[in-house]
Amino acid sequence: MINFNCNLEEVFEYLGEEVRRITREEIREALKDAKNEPQKMYTRLEACKVLHITQPTLWRWERDNRIKGQRVGRRVLFSTEEINRLIHEKGGQA
Repeated sequence: MINFNCNLEEVFEYLGEEVRRITREEIREALKDAKNEPQKMYTRLEACKVLHITQPTLWRWERDNRIKGQRVGRRVLFSTEEINRLIHEKGGQA
């Protein structure tokens, strides 16, 4: 039989520290996994569908620096971050 000589407050403090330690480890692992995943890139047509806009609107937004595309050869692709930023700007209506 094991005899623990500690009060309830000490037990809660220990458990709290363990929960914080485990949570930090889980967050570190999740961030590590997220950094290793390749980012989804959208074509012009895909971006228009996700944002519920027309291609001329997308071209105008590019010209006005409202959205930034990345050239890959002859294509222009849009990152998930850019798409999500615009969705938030539109108030989540996309």
